[in-house]
Amino acid sequence: MATKVRLISMSRGSSTSLDQPDDIQAEVYVSGSGKFCLSLHGRELSEIPPDIFTMEELNCLFLGNNGISHVPREIKKLNKVQVLAIQDNQLPSLPPSLFCLQAMKVLEVSGNQLTELPRDIGNLKQLNQLYANRNSLSSLPDGVCLLLQLEVLGLNDNEITSLPAGIKNLTKMKILGLDNNRLERVPKGICELDELIKLGLSGNGLKHLPAEMENLSSLRELLLNDNEIQYLPVQLYWLECLEELALSNNQLKSLSPQLGRLKELRILGLNSNHLEVLPDEISELSYLETLGLDSNRLKALPEHMASLVNLKELYIGNNSIEYIPDDICILTELQIVAMTGNKIDSLPVEIANLKRVQQFGLNHNQMDHLPLGMCSMYDLELLSLEGNSIPELPTEFSNLVHIKQLELSSNALADFPDCLCVLVQLEYLGMNNNQVDQVPAEISHLRKLRVLLLNGNQFRELPKEICTLRKLERLGLSRNLITKVAVEVKKLDNLTELSLNHNQFTEFPPQVCYIPNLQLLTFDQSGGPGVRALPDEIAELQHVTELVLDNNSIMVLPSVMGTMSNLLHLSLCNNQLVFVPESLCELPQLRSLQLQGNQLQRLPNNFGHLAKEVELNLTGNPLTRPPTVVCDGGKVTPIGRYLRKAEQRDELLLQKMVQCVQSSITTKDVYTTVLPKLRLPKDALEVLAGMGRHAPIPDKLRVAMARWKELQATPAAGVERLIRIFDVLDIQDILNKLKTMKIRAQQHRL
Repeated sequence: MATKVRLISMSRGSSTSLDQPDDIQAEVYVSGSGKFCLSLHGRELSEIPPDIFTMEELNCLFLGNNGISHVPREIKKLNKVQVLAIQDNQLPSLPPSLFCLQAMKVLEVSGNQLTELPRDIGNLKQLNQLYANRNSLSSLPDGVCLLLQLEVLGLNDNEITSLPAGIKNLTKMKILGLDNNRLERVPKGICELDELIKLGLSGNGLKHLPAEMENLSSLRELLLNDNEIQYLPVQLYWLECLEELALSNNQLKSLSPQLGRLKELRILGLNSNHLEVLPDEISELSYLETLGLDSNRLKALPEHMASLVNLKELYIGNNSIEYIPDDICILTELQIVAMTGNKIDSLPVEIANLKRVQQFGLNHNQMDHLPLGMCSMYDLELLSLEGNSIPELPTEFSNLVHIKQLELSSNALADFPDCLCVLVQLEYLGMNNNQVDQVPAEISHLRKLRVLLLNGNQFRELPKEICTLRKLERLGLSRNLITKVAVEVKKLDNLTELSLNHNQFTEFPPQVCYIPNLQLLTFDQSGGPGVRALPDEIAELQHVTELVLDNNSIMVLPSVMGTMSNLLHLSLCNNQLVFVPESLCELPQLRSLQLQGNQLQRLPNNFGHLAKEVELNLTGNPLTRPPTVVCDGGKVTPIGRYLRKAEQRDELLLQKMVQCVQSSITTKDVYTTVLPKLRLPKDALEVLAGMGRHAPIPDKLRVAMARWKELQATPAAGVERLIRIFDVLDIQDILNKLKTMKIRAQQHRL
């Protein structure tokens, strides 16, 4: 057990008390092997604390996952450090002083910004593990070839195109990782490392393998996924210690019968190649536990599969297999069987023998019934039957009492199978794209169900029976015929995702607004009549982060939506919106606002209050304020800038218009005609009355217009209102003046 200690500082000749919480020496502990260790992993450090360099007895220093960009030269004082881990920082280079640490055995610098390793790295004569994964190295210095004690070298996820010839000198090397680099050929020096146990070369540009690989006589794991290999040299089949051979996502067209020589093979990955047939000798790999053959061109499986008595995982999906041989049913160790995307229309009766199978995938085949034998797979936890033509499930299906995930989407089910209601361990049930129109009351027995997908069926309402599933987190009822929602839906207090897209709603169901923890609601009604309005109750959805209301006929949004403080994504595409409420622009978390295809002509003046990083789409609106050219970029900042300046111009325009009215009305008759149309409140009228009958008309008008101006919601609204007043009164001389002022202001704006 690791124990906290006081580490004596040799340079200061003193010990540090443990009761100082900010004292970094108090973090030192003794490992189970008696080494003094210090871990500052994930502390958001921008530099290495200087106090560390006084701890000259330190053996292990862990500084991973910080923001360190520099290693000071004082690092050389830690001459007893055997393990230095400084991965996932921001180091652009390693200092020469680092390579003075002669006791170093493990150096971990993965996940930095290194473009090279210094030649001085060869000074670390005791180093036996070096990890420099996830950097930007394009080559290795010759100094690496002097690390004669090196057993593990991790160089995955770099840009290495070649290795120095001296790599062959690292004769103690056991593990070499070169995955995801830019090698186009296997460096021949690697083929002389006869102690190598694991070699990773996945994700390069290899087209072929050298015959010299036969020298890797100790190799147990060879990883060659994601290359361009078209054939394998016969010498590869002579590596008789191989336990794992990974060749997925290459261009192999065939395998040699000598495959049978790899007697120790336990994992064989051949997914995503161009194999049309397999050699019968594959059946000689009696220790094989995992066989991956997904996404090839196989039409049949080899004979004598029964010899693979230890096989636990079989992947044969996305081929052209029509027939499953009876031999498979003898492989009683099988736990995972994946047959998705073939042409299988039946399974052997003896499939019942596979009693240890826990996962079975038969998606997208041609099954028109479920074999009774499958109902004897008592350990089955995951069964996928999507994309077949199964019309019903046998009563015996209820025997699968351990099943947790069941996928029955895109079949021919007309009724909800009653036998499912006894599978009380079910957590996921997918029944999309069938013809189901109701669920039995017994569905309430599925108390562990978290996901229920019933999209693309024939439901006319959200069934109240579903509302008994208190653990439900995700419910899909899109593409049905639903017009109403049961009030009991509010009982689904764990529901976080609800999809009601493409139904027949004519009114938004307010019952949905009382689901207490809903976070995602999708209500796209394309293909249906859609709704014209949203209820104020929508503000009850305080936990919603994503709200999709596309393809309805909504004209106005409730201002109370501005209280939905957790809303991140709001989509209102293709509605009939004529304005955006100002309250919406004050939502603090909003990061996506989709308003394309509406009838917006103006945006509210506070539109610029939206976060500048908001993903915004306003295309397809007849916008004039701001004009389309300002909005097309989908950026809040220029829109906000335009609206601020426009508001200032509107304020100035309204002020000038008011002055124009005041200077144009000089007679009592006109004054008494205009005053009622201003619709001033009672208190303002009392003020005017108090000025007396003989007060000058300009004075009264100035007081009246000042009060009227205060009552306008915005300067722009005031401008329009003033023009309408004189239009209604048909006072043409003043009306013409006001219209001219507005036109000139617009010309200046453009």
